[in-house]
Amino acid sequence: MAKNKLVLVGPTGPAYNISSIFTARRDLRPVSKALAHGSDLGVEEADLLIHLYGFRKLGWNDCKVYDDGFVNFTDLKSATVYDPGLFTRRISKLKERKLVLVRLGRKFDPSLHGKAQQVRIEAVGIAVIKPIWERFEQFCSELLKEFSADDLKVHQAVNERISEILRGRRDPAKQLLGLAG
Repeated sequence: MAKNKLVLVGPTGPAYNISSIFTARRDLRPVSKALAHGSDLGVEEADLLIHLYGFRKLGWNDCKVYDDGFVNFTDLKSATVYDPGLFTRRISKLKERKLVLVRLGRKFDPSLHGKAQQVRIEAVGIAVIKPIWERFEQFCSELLKEFSADDLKVHQAVNERISEILRGRRDPAKQLLGLAG
């Protein structure tokens, strides 16, 4: 079956390309709520569990993954897009429900700060988040079915390169001077 050719509409250019990421994120929020509905998880809690599930079971490597799927709090916090000020509270809620396990990280990585913590998803958390992840995969397949494989590869490559450049510019001095990335 031939795929439709992607046609750009409306304003174009670098600023519009980047702002479209925020527009897509905004438009995905109701979908995220619907996918998490009935799980007794908020969108942000579900997102944390999906990340932890990805690190432990799907081979994701956005964070350094230690034995048995543990990741550092600071790494996980930087991998999510939600308010970092509420991160510890959300992890605590997940821990209370026995969906995640939290441990002191320095015992397993002496280079970490003394109070550094690590977290991983537990079997109960996997049982809760796996059906949400599977519904998300189905949703994504349906949403992107009109795009060609080539369009999807380019889209993914562009997003990954944008993220790579931005991560390289986290040093404020380099960012201001445009020297990183």
